[in-house]
Amino acid sequence: MADLLRIRIPQGWAVLDNKFYDVTPEIDGESDFIRNWNEGFTEDVLWMQECHSDAYGGYRLPKHPFFSIDLSWLPDSRINGSYYAKLSRCEGEDTIEVELFESTNRFEVRTKIELWLDDLRHPDSVYRTK
Repeated sequence: MADLLRIRIPQGWAVLDNKFYDVTPEIDGESDFIRNWNEGFTEDVLWMQECHSDAYGGYRLPKHPFFSIDLSWLPDSRINGSYYAKLSRCEGEDTIEVELFESTNRFEVRTKIELWLDDLRHPDSVYRTK
């Protein structure tokens, strides 16, 4: 199995699922399926959630409000798929899609995720005001 793709994640985020590997999809002969589908070419690739600091200097997953980042490969396991990175703001029962980014290039996806993470470190983040 390939190594996970390195992502710069600032303090205050929890990685709840990570199958974002540093690998290129391999064509499975005559079919449109990816041979190495289990190396991050599925619907559930990466899921991150913003954490809040607690009174004891630790972190906890908040009920709301918080941001989350979800990464998928769609259609699942198909060579004609793409990565879909979604930044969402969760407020109680409502989840609001703030921004969606699509690319087949894992390095472009990583750059976009790192930009979101860097911007959200600041209270006056453009994403916090959307």
